[in-house]
Amino acid sequence: MKKNKILNKLIIICGIFLFSFVAQAEVLTLLSAQKQLVEAKSLDQTDDVNKTLVQDLERTVEILEKVEQQKDANKKLEQKVKEAPNSLLLVKENLEKLKKDFEIDNHKVWEQLSIEQLTLQLTKTQKNLQQVQDSLSEINTSLVEQRAVPEKTQKDLTANLSRIQEINQLLSTSNLSDIEKNKLESELLLIDLKEKYNQTLLKGNNELTLLYKSQLEEKNFLQQHLQKDQNELQTIINQKNLEETKQQVKEFEMSQQEGKNMNPIVVSQQKRNIQFSQTLIEETNHLNDLSKDNLRIKSVLENLQQTERNINDQISALQGSLVLSRVITKQKQSLPQSEMIKGLSKRIAELRVKIFDLTELRDNLYDSDLYIKELEKKESVTFTVEEKSQLFQILQKRYTLISDVITNLNKQLNLAINIELNQKQVTSISDSLQEKLQQQSFWVKSNTPLDLDWFIRFIPAVNTQLQSIYEQLSFGNWKDNIIFDSILVCFLLLVIALILWKKSKIKGRLAYINGKLNSMIEDRQSYTPEAILLTLILCLPSTLGFLSVLILVTSVVSDSYESVLWSIEMTGYWLFFAFMIAMLRPNGLAMRHFNMPKNSVTLFSNIMGKSVWLSGLWINASIFTHLDGGITNDVIGQAITISILAISLFIIAPKMNYAIGVYQNNLSSESNSKRFLFPLVRMTFFVAPLFLIILIGFGYYYTTLNLMSHFISSYFIFMFWLILEKTVYRGFVVSSKRLSHRRLLEKREKLKKLAESKETTDEFAIKEETFDVSKVREQVLHLVDISLFITLIALFYWVWSDLITVAYHLESVTLWTQTTVTESGTTIETITLWNLLLAIFILIATYILSKNITGLLEVLIFSRVKFSQGTPYTITTLSIYFIIAIGAGIAFSTLGVSWSKLQWLFAALSVGLGFGLQEIFANFVSGLIILFERPIRIGDIVTIGDISGTVSRIRIRSTTIVDFDKKEVIVPNKNFVTERITNWALTDSIIRVIVNIGVAYGSDLNLVKKLLLQSVSECQLALKDPEPVTYFLAFGASTLDHEVRFYVDKIENRHPAIDFLNRRIDELFAENNIEIAFNQLDVFIKNLNTNEEVKVLTEKLN
Repeated sequence: MKKNKILNKLIIICGIFLFSFVAQAEVLTLLSAQKQLVEAKSLDQTDDVNKTLVQDLERTVEILEKVEQQKDANKKLEQKVKEAPNSLLLVKENLEKLKKDFEIDNHKVWEQLSIEQLTLQLTKTQKNLQQVQDSLSEINTSLVEQRAVPEKTQKDLTANLSRIQEINQLLSTSNLSDIEKNKLESELLLIDLKEKYNQTLLKGNNELTLLYKSQLEEKNFLQQHLQKDQNELQTIINQKNLEETKQQVKEFEMSQQEGKNMNPIVVSQQKRNIQFSQTLIEETNHLNDLSKDNLRIKSVLENLQQTERNINDQISALQGSLVLSRVITKQKQSLPQSEMIKGLSKRIAELRVKIFDLTELRDNLYDSDLYIKELEKKESVTFTVEEKSQLFQILQKRYTLISDVITNLNKQLNLAINIELNQKQVTSISDSLQEKLQQQSFWVKSNTPLDLDWFIRFIPAVNTQLQSIYEQLSFGNWKDNIIFDSILVCFLLLVIALILWKKSKIKGRLAYINGKLNSMIEDRQSYTPEAILLTLILCLPSTLGFLSVLILVTSVVSDSYESVLWSIEMTGYWLFFAFMIAMLRPNGLAMRHFNMPKNSVTLFSNIMGKSVWLSGLWINASIFTHLDGGITNDVIGQAITISILAISLFIIAPKMNYAIGVYQNNLSSESNSKRFLFPLVRMTFFVAPLFLIILIGFGYYYTTLNLMSHFISSYFIFMFWLILEKTVYRGFVVSSKRLSHRRLLEKREKLKKLAESKETTDEFAIKEETFDVSKVREQVLHLVDISLFITLIALFYWVWSDLITVAYHLESVTLWTQTTVTESGTTIETITLWNLLLAIFILIATYILSKNITGLLEVLIFSRVKFSQGTPYTITTLSIYFIIAIGAGIAFSTLGVSWSKLQWLFAALSVGLGFGLQEIFANFVSGLIILFERPIRIGDIVTIGDISGTVSRIRIRSTTIVDFDKKEVIVPNKNFVTERITNWALTDSIIRVIVNIGVAYGSDLNLVKKLLLQSVSECQLALKDPEPVTYFLAFGASTLDHEVRFYVDKIENRHPAIDFLNRRIDELFAENNIEIAFNQLDVFIKNLNTNEEVKVLTEKLN
């Protein structure tokens, strides 16, 4: 009321403000404006001035037409408000009259009517019902609009004041024509009329709201009774149809002539007619049932359609207001519920088959004489004239019976098809309403923000809510269930005692399993699942004890079905945490089976034990929303939820972050595939509570509870997945160990047999050894990780799938619009917040996929198919380019940036590339040429210019070569296309090696050749094919020059082969006294008088 008074004052001020301007000049009338428009259109329209004049006059005429319409609406509204009290009294009188009229039982009257009269009455009732439903829709729309009058009036007032200021500024200018002034003044008049209309609505808000409510009550009452009458009429019609059918069958049976002397074949034909008569009765019953179901489903459909209209009207009128949240909650509870008819498709198919078979049978009876002749032939008899007459009558009546059955079946078929179509509509509308209500409730504020007023009202609101809690507690019903609950608790205690009795044996079995772990021969894959099952059994005593306590408490406090479900759910959570704590005990599953480090087990065990109660509060955060006050008045729940989130953020999250960090560091040496997963989990523990606290602060309490439910479910799913992942991973490790051990034993057995066949005395001791299985584990690790991550994604999708429809609400949030020219014309394209988020998601997914495509291709393709050197790198690089191009294209297309809008940009960039960026562009194109033509590949040893080394990476602009000094040399891709390069392993990695050697004069040349070939044959790196050769090439100054030519399989073996050959030649030559010649300088002193020479120095020359 206070808000309405303020709005009234504002409207009055606005009206006075408007009147001061409207009264200054006489507004152009509609007739005058239309006359001027006709005159203006007769002028030359090629002139821009005349065009503008016509446009202004058209706009003026349009505004003046709206003025006339608004005047009529104002008069009708004033009259309606004035007559509202009398109309209200009249509605109440009509309602009382209807109540009295419907007290009269029409059932006896209707029973006296014929089927035709009843059918007419049913048609009339259905027509009246349709009219009432249409009226209900109109009244409900009016009521929704009337309830939204304060908010709508406030919005209109703000918009009108802004528009008035704009018009005043335009009128204050002196360059306006009379036509433009008249247009603006007409608009001011229209605004003034709208403000009067809103003022009248506000004044009569209470009267009109009461009137609409009363009309709604009247129509609802009338609808209920018309539906009741409709059902009763249909029931009476069905009963009369059944009675009429039974009477016909009875008369038919009485008309049959059955005697002792009657032919047995005629008697059997009479019995067939009796069977058809019974079939007719059965099908009539089925038709009656279908008629009832059809009415029921049709009524549900009509109610749903009406509910859909009401919800759409309420959402449209109350968008963005806090009232909408309460309306949505109410509508969720009032959605029509009805059981659907199952198996209709199968029934329709069966009806069609029956109709076909019966139609064929009836057609065979069309010629009775022919049928009798075939019957004589079949039975090998000849009927008398009297018997033929009897058969003829029987066949004629059978024809009539079958026709009636077919007619009945056709009606059933039509009804079944109609029911199936209506059920599809019911399902579609119901799902659509559920999605719409879920979207609206998720994105609409459910509570007031946590401002100062909230804290002021907190204590009174808590007292009110506590009183509501006390009223819902029921302490008087425990006696009704004491026997059943006692029996159930005793049974649970018996199970607990049985488990405790077997506890020592279970622990003994666990100790036995732990002793067999990591044993090469005795370890089994089934040990871990068995240990998990035994651990769960050991957790059952505490779990069943907890369930017993809950049963006793709920039986005293509340005996509702929801309490039983809640107890079972809480028991499941207790079992989960009991199992997790048991798993994290010293020498438990985590340490013995999953090889978790001891410090990590200790950290997680402490966190899990201290956070059990907090997780329980997370699960039950929404428990107070089911009170009479609903979620809107749940201040206790808000306070508890904020406390839970604060504890999670400031206490649990830091501890969990530290524990995950320690565990991740321990895993860094074993697994790199989960590096991105644990940081994401750590971030979620911090971001999620903070984000949820902010949501509650802004009033999105329902959204917070919804997200909390999904987060806690994700937490349980993630823990389950971790256990599954560790179990599966250990199973593969055990399999790989056993396989490797078996292969090792087979290899040793073969060596042993080989040694025995050679009569060697070597002993091979076959014993269990510990050996490195990392290679075996790596073969399955990637594939297992991918499979498990797909499983995790599927589980998360299962948890969060119901919120996917909620995200579609973002399509209604428009960010910008743009015009697009297509073949069909110019269209306006709207870019929403959903498009933006979808584009961001696509870009993120593209980035993740491009970063991990290498490992994915390695596991799925490269590990299975043998490729030539460098081909995997080429495929991977091109795949990355393709993924980036496709992902970017889809993301930009989602934002409305199509190729037609980018082609001019690319054209401009191509010009820039031709000048300023030509070298970079040339390197980019050269990189593509290298990837497709593949003159060099990853791992090739190449020589380009004075650079030799191994190609380690081929990127977009450049290629990296690691030279023989382990230095990385960056070479532009253009050089590999335009310059001469040497690829030592392009098509064949085999290269020739030449070793030169000189022997002294006088050496045995045949022996030299033999020794040289012997040295090559002893070199394991030298290939036998092509065959090594040696040549005596020349007589040197002091040597006989020889050359050895042989081949190695790859260039890396070149220098080791030369080293081996040189050493071996030196050894062989020394053993065979062959001197390797060398240059030598002798210094002599000569006496010129006596010509005597004395050698004073000898030095080898290199």
